[in-house]
Amino acid sequence: MTSWRHRRRRLWTVAVATFFSVVTFLHQTQLSNYTVHALVPGYFYNPSAEISISGHEYSFQILGDLDVIASWYELSELEKCFRKQEGKPYLKSCSVYCPGCNNNIIFYLSNELSNASNKNALILGVSPFTLVRMSSKLLQYKFPSQQLVVYYSMESPLRMHKWNERVQRIRFHIDMTYMDSSNISLPYATTRETSIADAGIFPPKTGLIAWMGSNCVKEVFWPRMEFIRELGKYVKIDSYGKCGNMSCLPRLSTKCTDMLQKYKFYLALENSECDQYITEKFWASSLRNHVVPIVYGPRKEDYQKLAPKNSFIHVSDFDSTADLARYIKFLDQNDEAYRSYFKWKTSTKVVQLYPKLQLSYFCRVIPILNNDMRGLPVRRVSDLSWFNSCRNKINKRFQPSDVATLESWMPWR
Repeated sequence: MTSWRHRRRRLWTVAVATFFSVVTFLHQTQLSNYTVHALVPGYFYNPSAEISISGHEYSFQILGDLDVIASWYELSELEKCFRKQEGKPYLKSCSVYCPGCNNNIIFYLSNELSNASNKNALILGVSPFTLVRMSSKLLQYKFPSQQLVVYYSMESPLRMHKWNERVQRIRFHIDMTYMDSSNISLPYATTRETSIADAGIFPPKTGLIAWMGSNCVKEVFWPRMEFIRELGKYVKIDSYGKCGNMSCLPRLSTKCTDMLQKYKFYLALENSECDQYITEKFWASSLRNHVVPIVYGPRKEDYQKLAPKNSFIHVSDFDSTADLARYIKFLDQNDEAYRSYFKWKTSTKVVQLYPKLQLSYFCRVIPILNNDMRGLPVRRVSDLSWFNSCRNKINKRFQPSDVATLESWMPWR
């Protein structure tokens, strides 16, 4: 296989020639240095709508349908909150107390914009497929003068645009995404210093590499499956889910993530080449399970900025899949070198924030509501750093045939 570096020189030569010719708290796991925070620190979530509080009360509407959010693992906490009784299709409001500002938020779930007119905030994007269906009405929606409209997304912009071309025209005041440039930043996880060490704790390792995926081709924006098949020519990869020949269900269940602990490596390959788009594949599936993630999606510098030091292997560090495979084999045969990828556990703790989404995260909207909103401009999604953060700029409806072949592709550096 031709090396990526050689192809890059070859493509650069062609590009130059062309140029001159014409002229991108509360749940914890058993692992001492990996905490799953259901809440943003400092905020307390109370699932009862009948709590007694002092301070101001706000009302927020989430644009969504109960049946739609029920199909999303990431939104399962919201579904439980809004259902009056398990298994019953009845809605109730949900209450969140925000002690940081001594305020209460009453949340309502509705796909009717007519219900939003008297709400302090309207939250768009929590239910992406509701957003698809409501896009035309949203483009005509007139914002009440004292209402704050929040655009929320934990998906990559490429995937959101694939679902809904009109998303780029949707208007809002503030955004809430995984990017640090957002008005409210909600990364999938973050890190903290810790004095608790468990770097020496290792589950038995009987497998080499695992990969788990259900999004195979239709919503993948680089030649991921071709890359996995090519790597599989050199090293054994156990592939789980719709994209492989092995199964573990439910996909994001504790049973499936715990199963990964028996592997040395996990292919934490994102569906999109977009800045800071580092999802649970890296945090929950890999670091939580004492597995070394082999990563790709954002550039290496984003992982260096957000992840524990020396905790991952980035695809762009190698000239070819064969070179990557040789390094994997080296680590497999050298325990000291392999264990060096876990030294971060002696000083660093991972705090997982997503999934699952908690309504308490929206407490961070209140300080913005408490300030004078008249200075907040109405923006469009297409203006966001999030929307423009990908290697391949969004200018048309994506088709799987738009993805480069592995032969013509090279990693984003």
